[in-house]
Amino acid sequence: MDGGDFFAGLSLIVLALFFIFLYAIVAFVMFRGSEKTVGFRYLFSAAISGILLLFNYGVWPGLVILTKSEITTESMRPWVHMYLDWVWFASCNHYTVVAWSRFVAVTYPSYFRRETKVISYSVCGCCYVAALVLVLCTNFQPWYVTFYYEPSAYGMVAEDFGKYLKEALLLQSKEENWLRKVSRWRVKKQTLDKVNL
Repeated sequence: MDGGDFFAGLSLIVLALFFIFLYAIVAFVMFRGSEKTVGFRYLFSAAISGILLLFNYGVWPGLVILTKSEITTESMRPWVHMYLDWVWFASCNHYTVVAWSRFVAVTYPSYFRRETKVISYSVCGCCYVAALVLVLCTNFQPWYVTFYYEPSAYGMVAEDFGKYLKEALLLQSKEENWLRKVSRWRVKKQTLDKVNL
C-alpha cells in the first residue's frame, strides 16, 4: 500500500466516522424530543438512513482501500449491491416523507400534533419497504448490472462494463424516443387548442 492509498482510505474512514458521530447525536436528540415534537420522528428516521449511508459510502470503501480487498466474496456482490441500493432508495424516500411531514404540520397542525408514534414510525417504515420494492423491481431485470467496490479504482465498478454501456445506452435511447413522442404530442395538442380558440 502506498501513501496515497493510506491517505484516501484513512480520510474516508475518519470523515465518515466523524459525521456518523454527529448524525448519532442528531438522531439521539430527535428521538428524545419526539415525544413533544412529532416532526422529530421523521427526522430521526432520516438520520438513521443517513448514518447507514455514511457507513456504506465512507467507512466501507475506506476499509476496502486500506485492506486492498473487496471484504466480501464475489458471490456476495449482488446481495451487497442490493443492500447498498436499498439504503440509498430508503434515504431518498425520506426526503419526500420529511417534506410531506412539514406540509402536514403547516396545513393540518392540530391533526399533526395528535399523530401517534405508530403512525409516524409506520410512515417512516414505508420508506424502507418502498425501497425494498424498488430494489426487487430493478435488481432482477435482465439489463441490470451489479456494481462492487474495487480497491484499485477507489470506488465501485460494474461486473460487466460492456453490458452496462450497451444496456444503459439502449434504455437511454428508448427513453429519449418516448420523450420525443410525448413532446410532439404536446405540440400538436397545443396547436389544435390554439386553432380551436
